[in-house]
Amino acid sequence: MRVDFEFYATLRECVGERHIVRDMPEGATVGEALSSVADEFPNLHGLLFDAEGRLRPHINVLRNDEPLHTLDGADTSLSTGDTVGATPGVAGGAGRTTRAGHGGVCA
Repeated sequence: MRVDFEFYATLRECVGERHIVRDMPEGATVGEALSSVADEFPNLHGLLFDAEGRLRPHINVLRNDEPLHTLDGADTSLSTGDTVGATPGVAGGAGRTTRAGHGGVCA
């Protein structure tokens, strides 16, 4: 089944573009689909998932513009044509910040 993915901020940097389309097996969940995409982009995996393979709590994930926390979390099932969006949480602050390394988190 065809699933659209939209990535924002540092997640988009890891993928190299905001929107990608992938074929997923019937019955795939959001967590399984994101894990499959993360396998293509090694630096993406650590941003999306913790050491136990759970979606990181500061990553906002939506299925068809509905937050996963209002659905079945990472176990939310997908259907063909669904869109999965992922963006890191945004926090305010002041002062100068730097990124690790010279090329950002996905270099």
